[in-house]
Amino acid sequence: MWKPRTRSPVLILAGVGALAAIAGLLIGRAEDVEALREYRGLILLASLIPALWLTWLYWRRIDEAARDAQKTAWFWGGSAGLGVGFAASMYVAVRDPTFLGLLPPNATPAELVHAGAFGVVIAQFAGFLLAWAFWWWSKR
Repeated sequence: MWKPRTRSPVLILAGVGALAAIAGLLIGRAEDVEALREYRGLILLASLIPALWLTWLYWRRIDEAARDAQKTAWFWGGSAGLGVGFAASMYVAVRDPTFLGLLPPNATPAELVHAGAFGVVIAQFAGFLLAWAFWWWSKR
C-alpha cells in the first residue's frame, strides 16, 4: 500500500528532477538561444502540468497547521518580499542601472526587466522562507 505522507517528498523531488531533465533535453537540442523560442510553449507545458499536479498532491497531504503556515508565510513574507523587490527595482531604474555592479552597464531594457522580475521573485521567496520559519518557531 502506498503511504503518501512518507513518500510525498520523494515524489516531489522526482518530479522536479524530471522537469529539470526535460528542460535540459530541450535546451540541449537547441543550437542557439533563438532556437529556444520555438520550444517555449512546450517547456512551459512540460513543467506547468506536473508542477500543478505535485502542488495539489502536496496540499492534500499536509495537515491544517502546515496549511496555515503556508498561507501566512505567502501572505506576509510574499508581500514583504514584493515590497523589497519593488524598492530594488525602483533603485535600479532611478539611481544605478548596474545595481551595485551585478548587471552589465550596457544591459538592454529587456535584460533589465528580466533581472527585475527575477529579483522580485527571489525577494518574495526569501520573504516567504523567513515568514514560514518564524511562523513555525512561534508555534513551538
